[in-house]
Amino acid sequence: MRCMRLTLTCIGFVLMSSLTYAQEKPVVQAEATESVQITRSTSDADAKPAAEAAAETKTPDPAAAPDDLSGWWTGTWLSHTNAHTGPINGYFTKIDDDHYCVHFNGTFWEIFPFQYNVVLSVTERDKDSVTMTGSSSLGLLFGTFSYTAKVTEKDFTASYCSNLDNGVFSMARWQPCEKVEDEAADSDAGGDAAESAEAGASDGDSGK
Repeated sequence: MRCMRLTLTCIGFVLMSSLTYAQEKPVVQAEATESVQITRSTSDADAKPAAEAAAETKTPDPAAAPDDLSGWWTGTWLSHTNAHTGPINGYFTKIDDDHYCVHFNGTFWEIFPFQYNVVLSVTERDKDSVTMTGSSSLGLLFGTFSYTAKVTEKDFTASYCSNLDNGVFSMARWQPCEKVEDEAADSDAGGDAAESAEAGASDGDSGK
């Protein structure tokens, strides 16, 4: 009799334990799920400001393609047909992001001035440059000239060709004297800093 009671007691204990576990398991799972969601939300909340801060502090790529070519450019032209050369200037007026009206002026044979307009279109964009093409009619005497140019933030190099001539334009963006002096000063300062760093490193090595 005592054995039977003990057996029934054990069975009841097992059943109660199973029932309690079955009731608590969903609660534990729910709490665990909620904890994971809270942790994930917290991580996302922390990650978002970090990503936004990184985006805000990201410095522009110094080698990025030029955004705006407007303004004066100056340089020289060279004919590959007869080796004549001379000065040339170009004033770029932005029509839209892909088109510029360029007014060229210069001289040939050192004394004869010329000037004309041409619309150059952006046909390709690379990391640090754009490719532009265009053409212009210079009358019956000179015919139609076609141009293909590669332009960076500071340099313009174009090949031109017509029925009678072909050659290149090489120009640089015009800068005021003050800006040139500032860039030269920055360059000198950078060189002095590099020399100081090298001297410090040398002194450190000799101290060892």
